[in-house]
Amino acid sequence: MTFDLTFNPIAILALLISVGALFVSFQAKHQAKNVGLLADRLKAIRHVQKAMHDVLLQGIVTSETKTSILNAYHIASVAFSKDLKQALDDAHKLTFLCHTAKFDREPERGWENEDKLKKDLQEIYNAMVKEAKV
Repeated sequence: MTFDLTFNPIAILALLISVGALFVSFQAKHQAKNVGLLADRLKAIRHVQKAMHDVLLQGIVTSETKTSILNAYHIASVAFSKDLKQALDDAHKLTFLCHTAKFDREPERGWENEDKLKKDLQEIYNAMVKEAKV
């Protein structure tokens, strides 16, 4: 019994078609995952927008601001990357510092934290929108 090791063009074509189908199936899986997460991503973005409204437009950090960022963090743990989740966790901690700073005796510390919070929220928002588009 001998095996013929010649290349069969039909077998090569079948192999190329199989590889192409595998690639298409992975792309479809990725797109289906993104579509499934879209509603959660939009909810998280709305929470960050609400926090940005409080901080940027009204210039205050309230308990609702903290809650909005915390809600966005909980949703981001499922719908966004680990980097965004960590950024939201840091923003929540910073929001807590800003909210408690108005009761401190050193109000200048609160201004530095609020400026950093404004910058961080804008960066988080832009990153979330960018990731949601993908």
